[in-house]
Amino acid sequence: MKARAAPTIPPNAWKPLLRGLLGVGIMAVLLFASAGTTAWAQGWTFICLWAIATAMPTAALIRDNPGLLARRAEGLKRGRRYERILQAIYIPLILSLPVIAGLEVQRFHASSLPTGLVYPGTLLVLFGAVAQAWAMFENPHYEAGMRVQRDIGHKVIYNGPYRIVRHPGYLATIVQAAGAPLVLCSVWAWVPVLGIAAVMVTRALLEDRALQEDLKGYIAYTRQVPIIMLPGVW
Repeated sequence: MKARAAPTIPPNAWKPLLRGLLGVGIMAVLLFASAGTTAWAQGWTFICLWAIATAMPTAALIRDNPGLLARRAEGLKRGRRYERILQAIYIPLILSLPVIAGLEVQRFHASSLPTGLVYPGTLLVLFGAVAQAWAMFENPHYEAGMRVQRDIGHKVIYNGPYRIVRHPGYLATIVQAAGAPLVLCSVWAWVPVLGIAAVMVTRALLEDRALQEDLKGYIAYTRQVPIIMLPGVW
């Protein structure tokens, strides 16, 4: 049997990973600067988990769909205006999370949460990362910005997590973010997490409406998969 040829990986396919790891580095600086110390095991656990979660989607795509990574490298350039607005809200929310946790847990010692919460928090972060990677692996149209990709034959995806919910990627982002306050044992870190959830829900609703208007077959898909994000609820 002839061996499968390795795919050609466009140079810019690595950009999403590099940007993501840069973001992890910024979060690490913010976390330990606000904490006033680097001697914080849970802080390092969080940074390592976030780095793994950032790298996982690239690992899922680099062999089987490097072209999608290359298109994702363009960011929201080809997306819609509301996505850029929501992204401008999301970035300060995710960056405020380590600042709040560092101040609360280490600087002011104000948290009373048990350190055992790091275990369920770890599971949530990793589960969110795996779900995100799964959604990207199954959906060849998973670009950073929402558009009907007629140039590559955009079609409705029924595979993988899309059999369960219509927007698994946004749900995965919420689940991953929800694990962070538990890993860091921070009560007030839930404030930016709730903001992140609101951003993801808003984006899912707007994207769903746009797809119903522009993508052939999507309305039929909504009948087959009525759950937008949360199984059994909504």
